[in-house]
Amino acid sequence: MADDGARLLAMQSNFYDTPEVTWASDAAGTPSVTAPGRHGEVTLATLAAPGTKASPDGSSVTVDSTADADGTSASTISSLTASVDLGAEGGVQKVRFVDQHRRGLLTAGGLYDLRVSHAWSHTGTFPITVKLSDGRVLVTSVAVRDGAPAQPTGPVVGPCDKPTVSFPSGSSVRDDSRLGVSFTHLTPNTWVDVLIDGTKIGTVHTNASGSGTQDVPITYQTPSGAHLLRIAGPDGRFVEKVFTVTSKTPPFLNAITSGVTAKASSEASNETAPNGRASAAVDGNPNTFWHSRWEAPVATYPHTLTVDLGREYALSAMRWVSRRGNPNGRVKTLVLAFSTDGSHWTGKQPVTLPSSSYPTIVSLSKQADARYVRITMTSPQDASQPFAAIGEVTFAGLANGHADQPRHDPTARTWTPPAHCQVTPEPSPTGRPTTTQPTTTAASGSTATPTSTASQASTRPTRLPATGR
Repeated sequence: MADDGARLLAMQSNFYDTPEVTWASDAAGTPSVTAPGRHGEVTLATLAAPGTKASPDGSSVTVDSTADADGTSASTISSLTASVDLGAEGGVQKVRFVDQHRRGLLTAGGLYDLRVSHAWSHTGTFPITVKLSDGRVLVTSVAVRDGAPAQPTGPVVGPCDKPTVSFPSGSSVRDDSRLGVSFTHLTPNTWVDVLIDGTKIGTVHTNASGSGTQDVPITYQTPSGAHLLRIAGPDGRFVEKVFTVTSKTPPFLNAITSGVTAKASSEASNETAPNGRASAAVDGNPNTFWHSRWEAPVATYPHTLTVDLGREYALSAMRWVSRRGNPNGRVKTLVLAFSTDGSHWTGKQPVTLPSSSYPTIVSLSKQADARYVRITMTSPQDASQPFAAIGEVTFAGLANGHADQPRHDPTARTWTPPAHCQVTPEPSPTGRPTTTQPTTTAASGSTATPTSTASQASTRPTRLPATGR
């Protein structure tokens, strides 16, 4: 498997470069053509190195060891640079790594063009040797010809072309599986965001025609029902489509989102506010987080978070979101207890959570009537970590006298092209209308009613821009 990743990258095949494999890399020279005196970047070679990322300036490639949203990976490359000797044409120059296939939650990385910026002075075929810092040597050539065409710069996708998206395998999918997605007419050769129900889950790179395909993961315990997929580019183009998930997890209805406060057994006050504080676990923002005290003296399990819902509710479910972008502090087991006054606790319910950054919905079997919920965290996902963290915890329920909130399925919006894309009807001619001659239809032999050019203009169908916001 370690040797297959580079080949899959070069084939543009989708896979995830897990850290469970120490991925090998492969590289090859790439012949190029340019014109004399034309200054620009020329691609000299290609590097396929799963599990790596390029430095911001493109001077090096390193293994991705950062525990962020796309996770860590492993590679035989720890750090790699490259150079090329252009001889009398320019001497030794550094090579820039240009990432064509960055790592993401949905895709492996990285596939790189190795480029040098130079203007050759005269025509000819120039042998090129690229030296990698790990000892590999790549041989290629640059053909310099009069009138050699430049790389195309015009838009492949027109400004009025509307993006499309489809589900080749159908729009219904189970949780803990993948949704096949195919899209067209987004910005070519760029990264576009993939969102489900407004939450970004990763990025995908479009091809030269602005199209692409992707298997989008539908996580375990995604609630049953309709959900909204959105693919959005950096230029404002987007496309949306509704799909359906079949799951044993019911929709999370009647969320309690206002008047909620929380207190914790400890807080990481050294985190940048609002992070670290108990209030961050109930502020409605899953990107902020509560963290138990991790500076000395370190707080250890069990940790508690007591949530005050502001009034009494008949509770039905809890939604738990772990800290985003960092697996530290993920909780494995906890116990819920309920109270109407904050002093007397009943209905204890044990819960086991998956090790995931995605929301987990827990049905409250007790259907407890409570204003306060005490969450006692009893063990971590990582046994070596004594601390705990929560991205967001939300409860669902009804206050006395309140009915269930109706479920509203999402509606896909449509991207609106620029105003100049609108086709307006031709103006009616001034003066006396010109009348057309009667015509006879070949099929029936009947005579059509004469109409004027003015009336034709007023009834001609008009192509309007797409609706949406």
